Amino acid sequence: MVADIKVILSASPSRLNLGRFIKGEAPVKYIVLAGQDNASTNITKVETSGKNKFLKVNIVTDKEGDNQNKKIVVTVLPDVKIGKIREKIIIHTDHKKIKKLTVYVYGETKGDISVKPTYLSLGVLKKNETTVKTINLDAGENTSFKVLNVVSTEPEVKAELETVKEGKSYRIKVSPVEGYTQDLLKGEILIKTDNKNQEKIKVKFFGRVRKDISKNKQAGSVKK
Repeated sequence: MVADIKVILSASPSRLNLGRFIKGEAPVKYIVLAGQDNASTNITKVETSGKNKFLKVNIVTDKEGDNQNKKIVVTVLPDVKIGKIREKIIIHTDHKKIKKLTVYVYGETKGDISVKPTYLSLGVLKKNETTVKTINLDAGENTSFKVLNVVSTEPEVKAELETVKEGKSYRIKVSPVEGYTQDLLKGEILIKTDNKNQEKIKVKFFGRVRKDISKNKQAGSVKK
């Protein structure tokens, strides 16, 4: 026996993917009501959580058929910051039971400079073990830039800049300093460039030291 599940009212899509887009060239997206009560329900108000002030939402009237005030237009303002977009759209309705619907929005604004990775894992290290991880910065088409400064917010992690191709490609090598003492290595690599849209680039990093289990066992056996 197969149960026929009917949706009374929902937003479609419930998760809105803006994709990855160049700043100033964001796609326009739409949200509509769906479900068996959508024809008799109106959108009274729409708003965002305010987490991203560069996301704009408007209610527009669909004049085709009997539907009124059913479509929401989602646009990204030209001044949006480079990086990931995470936002929540709240739709208010006049439905007798379902007064609010939530749509989760995500996407990413691309800049002139490609940064890979945007989060750096140093991994799990043995005590006094070192590792070298790399951040790559590359210019987009018809673009050039310079890295002016690189610094780590964690004194026990160093960042060294290498020029692969002047104005086009740079590499930053990230590694724990010799004789580091902390068990947790956590912070950010701060990169300063001469690009007006990406003057400050931040890459978070995290690593930890694996506990020496054999020493703990030896210490336990001595106590006995």
